[in-house]
Formats: sequence, structure tokens, C-alpha cells
Amino acid sequence: MEPIYYTILAYVMGSIVGVWLAYRYATERAVQDTLNILVDEHYVRARILANGDLDLIRLPVKYRKKI
Repeated sequence: MEPIYYTILAYVMGSIVGVWLAYRYATERAVQDTLNILVDEHYVRARILANGDLDLIRLPVKYRKKI
């Protein structure tokens, strides 16, 4: 293969990996931010477990709204 093909292949592979990493980061951050806002605004109840994970607590029936 010619050197130009290696350059193009490296560019394409780098772009694919970059897009994949950015998508993973953005998705994880969006989910974390959404959960933090819901907990801070008291839309959902949560507790922190011993290992540091956030555990969502199901609301009692009287506080749920039917859509």
C-alpha cells in the first residue's frame, strides 16, 4: 500500500475512535447531570450506599401521578 493510504486509514480510524469516546463521555455526563438535578429538586428520592453508589428509591403510591 502507498503511504497516502496509511495516512487516510489512520485519519479515519482516529476519527471513529474520537467520535465513539466523545459519545460515551457525553452520554455518561448527561445521565449523571439529569439524575443529580432530579435528586436536588426532590423529584426522586435517593440514598448513597456504602460503596458510594447512588440508589434511587421508589416513591410511595400516594405521591405518584397518573399520566
